[in-house]
Amino acid sequence: MCNRCSVVRASPFCFLFILFHFNFFLLVHFSFFFHFFSSFLASRSIFTILQLDGANNNHNRVLRNAANNAIAISRLGLLTASAPSRTAA
Repeated sequence: MCNRCSVVRASPFCFLFILFHFNFFLLVHFSFFFHFFSSFLASRSIFTILQLDGANNNHNRVLRNAANNAIAISRLGLLTASAPSRTAA
């Protein structure tokens, strides 16, 4: 059997191997980008809320608390996305 036949026979496995790793690469990077972008949006919203003139201080405090919660949730998501999985060996 020639080398060309063995290469053709092995190519579907190589293709699946490359496809799997490329999908994993995309999943990791888009997940990181999504969490980073959501954290950025949350920080912009808290910056906008802090600039509000306080005719209604109670309302501004509620908005500030909601924005702080959004930032905390997005940072928690960023930490869990970047943390290595701890599965039992």
